[in-house]
Amino acid sequence: MIIALESYSAEVMAEVCKDEAVTGVVLGDLFCDYRMFPYGGAEITDYMRQLKDNGKNVYYQTPLYLTDAIFGEVVRKLNFWDSQSLLDGVLLQDVGLLKVLGEREGFSPALIWSYMGVPRSGALNLLYYRFLQSLAPVIVATDRPDHSRMMREHGIRTILICGKISYSTINRLCYYTYESGISKTDCARQCLRGELHMVNETFGFDMSVDGYLLGKKYIYGRPEETSAEQGKTGMPLIVYAPDEAACRSRRAELIQRGE
Repeated sequence: MIIALESYSAEVMAEVCKDEAVTGVVLGDLFCDYRMFPYGGAEITDYMRQLKDNGKNVYYQTPLYLTDAIFGEVVRKLNFWDSQSLLDGVLLQDVGLLKVLGEREGFSPALIWSYMGVPRSGALNLLYYRFLQSLAPVIVATDRPDHSRMMREHGIRTILICGKISYSTINRLCYYTYESGISKTDCARQCLRGELHMVNETFGFDMSVDGYLLGKKYIYGRPEETSAEQGKTGMPLIVYAPDEAACRSRRAELIQRGE
């Protein structure tokens, strides 16, 4: 089982390394590595080495907005981690990056098209996935067991996820720093506290402000269906959760309901 938590510290990493049920870990935040890591991602290579030393697979989640300003830097990091045998898979949702990595000779990590690269409508577009396959051997992540089954029937490799993130809106800038009137360098990771809410008096509703997302929620499907289909994909399940305690709870439910 692969786990993907919202944040990691040295203490959390030590616990994860001791957890025999965990076979892999997803590192890297979709928007802000300062949110995921106390030192903003400066420690990520050390964490990768620690995980590999403890027999865990390492997956890297690339940024959602892979702009020209950071594209080259991300590619260089991926190439370096691959050269050091620190990377087993890359989660991505950028067509350009998929093409670049697919053309790189000898690049060994699995290329996983993340659920953030799937249309929010939820429609299954096989032509879209065929196009991705034409760029590189790609594995498609989905939280829908029925979609996974249909894609497999058409020769498309899949990996199931548990805990898809739902949201009302998404922004290229951090909502938390904007609403709080502070600069990003002074945010002190306050978005992790989940205390601030944006209130719309006109329409009478409020929603959580969670960094770059408004109204962020984890959506968990039916454990029995997920477990049944996961065994047929040949790939481990990715469990998304806010923290280690919540992840353990979801894992226990999957084991219990999947039996």
